[in-house]
Amino acid sequence: MARGGAVPPPAGFTLNMANREEVRAFYNAVYASTEGKQIAWTGNSTTGVAGTTDPAFREAVRLRINCFRAMAGVSAGVLFSEALHPSCQQAALMMSANNDLTHTPPTTWTFYTLAGAQAAGDSNLSLGEYGPEAISAYMEDAGAVNAPVGHRRWFLFPQTQTMATGDVAGSGALLGANAVVVFDSHISDPRPTVRDEFVAWPPPGYVPHTLMYPRWSFSYPGADFSTTTVTLSKNGANLPVMKELIEGGYGEETLVWVPQGLDSNDWEPGPAPVQDEVYVVAVNGVKLGAQTRNFTYTVRAFDAAKAGGDTVEATISGPQTANIGAAAQFSCVAVPRATGYDWQFAGVGAAPATEGAEGGLANIAQRVSGYNVLANVGASGAHSFHLTMLDTESQWFELVPTYLPRAGATLRFKSRLGYSGAGQTARVQLSRDEGLTWNDAFTQSGTNTAGSKERVGPSSATNGREAKRSKKNAKPSAKNTPN
Repeated sequence: MARGGAVPPPAGFTLNMANREEVRAFYNAVYASTEGKQIAWTGNSTTGVAGTTDPAFREAVRLRINCFRAMAGVSAGVLFSEALHPSCQQAALMMSANNDLTHTPPTTWTFYTLAGAQAAGDSNLSLGEYGPEAISAYMEDAGAVNAPVGHRRWFLFPQTQTMATGDVAGSGALLGANAVVVFDSHISDPRPTVRDEFVAWPPPGYVPHTLMYPRWSFSYPGADFSTTTVTLSKNGANLPVMKELIEGGYGEETLVWVPQGLDSNDWEPGPAPVQDEVYVVAVNGVKLGAQTRNFTYTVRAFDAAKAGGDTVEATISGPQTANIGAAAQFSCVAVPRATGYDWQFAGVGAAPATEGAEGGLANIAQRVSGYNVLANVGASGAHSFHLTMLDTESQWFELVPTYLPRAGATLRFKSRLGYSGAGQTARVQLSRDEGLTWNDAFTQSGTNTAGSKERVGPSSATNGREAKRSKKNAKPSAKNTPN
């Protein structure tokens, strides 16, 4: 029985990283399904109530962990222990309330409890990110204190079967926080079989460019990397690397390096590649007991929003018009790995379509924290939609209806940006794939001044779904978990 009363997990899902379309579909469907879940936190960071979170939110956290594990080629059936959830909640609350990260919180801390302190000692900890976004931040492990990629190493530890999460939302001046228990009773079990023998990030095969973090890592149990060399090429051209200092105490022995031109302090993904990029990695001189071995593998960075040569679209064929009262037959091309198909139809409505804050929130989905998205000020009328940033999480609202604009249709709105830092940007975005991916139609970045005048933002919108608008700030750092 695993720690916390959890049942040992099933094998979990597997992923063929050598198949571009399989990875693309996985990223756009499974990984993307972890986005946008509401935390529904029942606690209070002022009164010290750790509370709980929505089960669907916790499931999104678990699924994102298993997404990374599946891509890395280790068992992706990690379960969450609900018995450990309250202590993880307390640990996250303590980090937020005290505006600090430590695996050994002192008894003098606000809202200190012994259970919370124990969870802090067994967890990856984040301040400023919570939920699924914290998992991605752990995997990225940016910042000087994260050079050994300790968070990543625990998340990809092959033996692990059970974890637990605790998350609190930001409130006022207090940041949101996360604690994920990463130690379970299987930590000393024999190492199970992994897909590639080693565990690397980015892993061999096709990798969405948004997950190509500046720090690369290669893990092998019991390895001595003291004389190991790393060579890296990109599209056939040599790319120098900078090796990080080797540090033990986190999961499996790991070698970490940063390719030339990348900043290990940068939390934001680089631009999407125009064409797939091919990286060849050679890790030579790895000492494994009496043996010395060399490893070579290929990583292919790609834009998951772009179809590839192996993409099969569900192309629909049938009559161009349908007559009222008469049958019409349509068919579509079978898509590999699809288990079912959804058909959607709609009638034509009047244009133009107007969505104003005067109508309330009936047609609005939102993710905001600690304030009302409706403001009592407007360019016309009495209200407007309002976004602010009380913590480092992106804030957004989305128009729920799906729009089918005619050729030449435009999206028009008025925007006013108040005080905003240079790292914050207001965006209007459109999606053409039911919200899986979003493209900017309008952006306005802050200038560290008291605001700007009102701007009118027209944008063409063909066959799109509108519109998510967000403000985003830079991600904060997180701390490693010690042995």
